[in-house]
Amino acid sequence: MATTLEQFGKDMKSASRKLNNEIRAGLRDAGKAAATDMRILIAPYSKKIPPTIRVNTSKMYTVTITIGGPGIPETILLEMGNKGREGAATFRHPVFAPKDSHGDSSVPWVDQPKHPYVAPVVTVRGPLVAQMMQDVLAKSIVGSKE
Repeated sequence: MATTLEQFGKDMKSASRKLNNEIRAGLRDAGKAAATDMRILIAPYSKKIPPTIRVNTSKMYTVTITIGGPGIPETILLEMGNKGREGAATFRHPVFAPKDSHGDSSVPWVDQPKHPYVAPVVTVRGPLVAQMMQDVLAKSIVGSKE
């Protein structure tokens, strides 16, 4: 038969697991909402980027949104632009084409407008995410006392 102290220990461990699961679920929900907004913002400008936006949570109560991968260099260009030109409204990139009728194979560089999709979401969602986490914590703490 379990002593009162042993039962208390089991109850605390169970409450801790429940609180942990609720916090991580809240983080995941907040991350998914932000990722959805990012996909909506970038979809008109890229077909490759939206499917690469992924959400992960860790045991340390963090949520990470990863974007891009091998073969998708435009993820950072569309958000921030070229290195050294971060403040510009455009980014520069080469346009590769076959040789023209005169045998010219020079590679022209063009300006393309940036289309930020991370910073606007962080700006708008930041306060909402903070409130969501406060709500999850408050609910979890109140719920664990019942």
